[in-house]
Amino acid sequence: MGEVSKMNIINIKDLCISLQNYGNNIAKQLAIVFREELTREYKYSIEKFYDSYNPIYYDRTWQLRKSGSPLYRKNNSGKSYRGGVLISTDKMKETHADPNTVVLSNSLEGFHGKPYLGIYTPPAIIDHILTFRDLLFYSVQEDGSDYFSQTAISRAK
Repeated sequence: MGEVSKMNIINIKDLCISLQNYGNNIAKQLAIVFREELTREYKYSIEKFYDSYNPIYYDRTWQLRKSGSPLYRKNNSGKSYRGGVLISTDKMKETHADPNTVVLSNSLEGFHGKPYLGIYTPPAIIDHILTFRDLLFYSVQEDGSDYFSQTAISRAK
């Protein structure tokens, strides 16, 4: 009766390490899910922007398609992860009278060509992607039962 079953002994230190590793893996997978979802949504918003107007005053170059790259980073300790889309002109070719930074900025704000043309498509790409990002954050912060959290948890197993 005084015997202790080996099955009832739990090494608390090992358990803490296992839980921390599992939590880190969930955070890593969630950053990857965010990267995938935000990149997909960014590409979708660009296509929606292109579909909303056929240029009359300029020739379309399709360079916006090259402005978003999937982003995934972790800090040196491996305890902080970031996932998203990196918006940059690095892959865009210079084909405009304006620098690519101006073209990208105007387009992200919803303007086709130059703002003075007055051709605007709401919602602006940047507003759309930021709203979508906030929706992702909100859904994950609720209770973890959302699609994004569940995807990360299932990948972490």
